[in-house]
Amino acid sequence: MKKLLIILLAAGLLFVGVAGCAQRTAPVPSPAPVDDETIYVSPVNPEPPTTAVPEAQAAAPVKHVDLEALHALYPEDAVYATIGEREIAWGEYYEWLGSYILNGENYMESMAAYGMSGGWDSPYAEGVTLGDSFVANLNDNLRAFTGIDMFAAQNGISVSAEELEAKKAEDRNAMLGADATDEAWGELLTANFLTENLYRAQARANIQLQKLMEAKYGKNGELLSTAALQHYIEDKEYLRCNHILFLTMDMETREPLDEETIAAKKSRAEEIAAELQSIENREELLARFAELKAELDEDSGKAHYPDGYIFTPGTMVAAFEEATKALSAFEVSAPVLSEYGYHVIIRLPVDADTTLDDGSTIGASAASEIMAADLDEIVDALDFTLAEGMEKVDLTKFLVEPADK
Repeated sequence: MKKLLIILLAAGLLFVGVAGCAQRTAPVPSPAPVDDETIYVSPVNPEPPTTAVPEAQAAAPVKHVDLEALHALYPEDAVYATIGEREIAWGEYYEWLGSYILNGENYMESMAAYGMSGGWDSPYAEGVTLGDSFVANLNDNLRAFTGIDMFAAQNGISVSAEELEAKKAEDRNAMLGADATDEAWGELLTANFLTENLYRAQARANIQLQKLMEAKYGKNGELLSTAALQHYIEDKEYLRCNHILFLTMDMETREPLDEETIAAKKSRAEEIAAELQSIENREELLARFAELKAELDEDSGKAHYPDGYIFTPGTMVAAFEEATKALSAFEVSAPVLSEYGYHVIIRLPVDADTTLDDGSTIGASAASEIMAADLDEIVDALDFTLAEGMEKVDLTKFLVEPADK
């Protein structure tokens, strides 16, 4: 569930439909707005190929699920399943499942146009169809969103109607502009295989997660204990350093420089290392290192990483990684030879405010992962249980040819 949670926390907007493809009728919404326990799953599909294939190579048309027949399987208000103590009516379950189906079929149709066949009855794993996989994934995600509700309740987190309306206005303005009509908003939801109920449910879950993060862990992890943060840093094995590189190869030809030039660069690297190692005041050391880096560093990444690198094991040249790991914080290495040249490295500390390549901080990243683990404990204890007399949905029983839909 951790990946799902982190995606939700990072999501700015809630729309996931694939634009530009033929669309079918949206799932029938519940007759009245859903209550505060409603949850929604956001199915995300990979992008289709960008290079078209000849029409003759197009795959056979995708069989569709007969949504009307599926909807009529049980009465709207019949309890279909329970998650923990929460009852899910068939009407609610169908609304989420219908959104999943429409999104999946839209993707399959776009792939068929590129000669890549597949359908709900296609094998996904041994004894499991693609339809089975979608239903199982939906059920697991419903468990996750129920867990979010429970986690929020345990921490006194609630979402008001006013907050939901503010979130809707924010998304609506971002997607359509301030002058958008209700009709345009409805069309946007339909184009993304959503109903108003489903949109509001997902918006509510996102607000819950944001509130939980800030209240329990801090927006950027500032409420995490020192021990929890340090455990996260050590578990990820983060290393952070800066360096001054004296190249010993021609980066265009990848050929080594002549021996005299290499020797001169080694000597210069030794001088710089000795000078930096002799500076005892930390602020003076960092200031002088920055001056020398600006003047002498031949790393092509200097412009993008002026303050150095933060990395995990196996992502950097071995000699560079091993030398960094051997240093203490603010210690300067002797020249380290790699395939690129001589590096003078200073190891830097990793703390909550350290910025990662994606722009987030270590503290925020730690908070997201720790929150996900806490949520996992709740979700793992929840079972998706079919009510008496109900059966797991088998989409292959409702397939019809496209012309018959």
